[in-house]
Amino acid sequence: MFRDARDISGLLQQFRRSQEGVAAVEFAFVAPILILIVAGIIQFGAVFFLQGNMGNAAREISRSLAVGAIGTQTEAEALADSRLTNWGIDFDVAVQFPDPSDPNDTDYTVTVSAPLSEAAIFDILGVFEGTLTATASMRKE
Repeated sequence: MFRDARDISGLLQQFRRSQEGVAAVEFAFVAPILILIVAGIIQFGAVFFLQGNMGNAAREISRSLAVGAIGTQTEAEALADSRLTNWGIDFDVAVQFPDPSDPNDTDYTVTVSAPLSEAAIFDILGVFEGTLTATASMRKE
């Protein structure tokens, strides 16, 4: 089979030469998957961050309504716009005022919502459908 050590060393050198470029081919297979995973992490992180900011804005608006700092739907929308201005998204603000005829109804409920397709940084596959919503309630003081 092998006559001497030179035959074995020649075979090993051939094998070593044939391995050149394998890392590049393996990277070509793995890179798209890795890029998709990183893009998904960035995308969902941005959506969750926006959800948190919307929740903070809804809480701040309902608190401002409860203490009497603001009193109308227009003022609530203006406050939401000032708190969420950096996103470049059209947010919808819905305020449910307490019913003056019901003494047990003392809560201000604020709902801030935005289309999820607008909240997405990039949506190549079109999977971000629906509405992103945050709600907060405060009792009138």
